[in-house]
Amino acid sequence: MRDRVRKLGLVVALVGLVAGVGHAQQGGGGRPAQPPEVAFVLVPAQIDADGRSVIGSVGFRDDDGDIALARFEVVRAGAFDPFAFDPLVQGVVKGSFEFFAFSKIPQQVTLSVTLVDKTGNESAPFEFSFAAVTQAPEPGGAPVFLYQWGRGLPSPNALNNPQGVVSDGAGNLYVADTGNHRVLSFDAQGKLRFIRGGLGEGDGEFSAPRALAVDSANRLYVVDTGNHRIQKFDADGTLLTRWGVRGVGVGQFNLPTAITLGLNDQVYVVDTDNSRIQVFDAQGNYLFQWGGFGAEPSRFQFPEGIETGPDGNLYVADTGNDSVKVFDPQGNFLRSWGGPGSEAGLFDQPRDIAIDASGLVYVAEKGARRVQIFDLHGEFISLLSTFGPDFTQVQNPTSVALDPEGLVYVAGGDGALMQFTPEGRLLNTLASPAAEFADTLETPLGLAANAAGHVYVVDGPNHQVLKYSANGHMVDK
Repeated sequence: MRDRVRKLGLVVALVGLVAGVGHAQQGGGGRPAQPPEVAFVLVPAQIDADGRSVIGSVGFRDDDGDIALARFEVVRAGAFDPFAFDPLVQGVVKGSFEFFAFSKIPQQVTLSVTLVDKTGNESAPFEFSFAAVTQAPEPGGAPVFLYQWGRGLPSPNALNNPQGVVSDGAGNLYVADTGNHRVLSFDAQGKLRFIRGGLGEGDGEFSAPRALAVDSANRLYVVDTGNHRIQKFDADGTLLTRWGVRGVGVGQFNLPTAITLGLNDQVYVVDTDNSRIQVFDAQGNYLFQWGGFGAEPSRFQFPEGIETGPDGNLYVADTGNDSVKVFDPQGNFLRSWGGPGSEAGLFDQPRDIAIDASGLVYVAEKGARRVQIFDLHGEFISLLSTFGPDFTQVQNPTSVALDPEGLVYVAGGDGALMQFTPEGRLLNTLASPAAEFADTLETPLGLAANAAGHVYVVDGPNHQVLKYSANGHMVDK
């Protein structure tokens, strides 16, 4: 969600209001005043530009429990006024509160929130972004839908803005339930296996978990973004280990957002706000790192995606530098391609990467709103999809994934899920933003495919997970 790279000049009509009572521990008093801290901001990556309000939340920590003001300021936008309010969290040392936002026209918004306590101490400003979009017209033909779970389920099973999904070798599914600060596991038919987590900093607790990975022994790695750490579980949800705290030192993180596994289950973590990649063994022991903020070949500007190629090399979506950079498993720079622009082979905020067994590299761009195909050396092959209103086009692709047969699935910010051949020929529009369809997607934020060729889609704002077959046939529950 955080968009630190330059973007559009905008004309905007957006208002923020408060709802909100903090929750969690009570405390404060008797100690020298300490500045509050913003732990996370959750807001849909996209909202409808129709004036309807959406709810966001701000996570905080304040040892004195005396936050008196939440101040929202404009970083990038047009006709937009800053706003502030009392979040009504007096006496709460750790928790969250809500705010409302809406937009009447399509545009991109970046705001910062600063928390101020009674004595005037201020937190560091925390930036976040979202896009207001006009939904695409209904695609032709009915979507092919298997079944869904999450939305409408009674508590405690209901999902809240899930943003990550992965499947293991046994067909089990793991969902990062970001808004509820937990991880859920389902079997292949959508039956709940277990729930782990809840908001907190203790063992097995989370703060806005965003990305997941599974190793060769079906052990689960969770990017605990708001707590700036990685937690590792076995296939039944038992915590095995955890590592990381907020910071810039070795083994520390500042908003990690993506993860991939390499040879011997080495763990590669995209440490986004430190603009680096850190590498650990399967037990969480620090091995090495590379990167740092900059435009040089081995440096990054707020990278957001990473994938391991069939050659064992690491392919990184260097979002702020508008490039894809390739490194060997030891972090040595090999090559890069791209550069800012909208022409073929150039990028505008590359966000996600998928690589098939034959070496085709699919790159989803959130700025140019398209998916490009390259070979492993960065030679442009073709466009898989481009921005546009018709049923062969995707608005703002958020994720790209591959199934075992090599078919490509693109999730778009308009709520569409499309299936392509590796060469870029559209096979199916599996889901659409049309309201009358049971499998309506609002902002699909994650994709995963299992060995059986089923595709799982995390639809964040609709709080659901949906399952599709590669050939469009229903599977038994």
